[in-house]
Amino acid sequence: MATEENLWTTVEVLWPQSKLGDAEAKMSAIEKELQRLKKEREVQANSMEEELKKLEEKDGIEIQHLIQENSILQACLFAVEEEAEAKISSMEKELKIYL
Repeated sequence: MATEENLWTTVEVLWPQSKLGDAEAKMSAIEKELQRLKKEREVQANSMEEELKKLEEKDGIEIQHLIQENSILQACLFAVEEEAEAKISSMEKELKIYL
């Protein structure tokens, strides 16, 4: 027990109570700042997650629109090809008649 008392006496001499109080206050301020920063990061992460969801939804809608446009363009291309083939066939028939 004498050793423990000596240790505390040494601590009090080397680290006076006022400095110990300052250190505790600084430690408490650091802990509060750390908690504030954690909350701030959490809010930022949630905000970024919401923004990402919005972008994904927007992209999904745009992709669906592009798929629809692509289908329409493919149908138009098919119709143009069919018409071109019909005209070519008709022209070949006319050419055979003249030859």
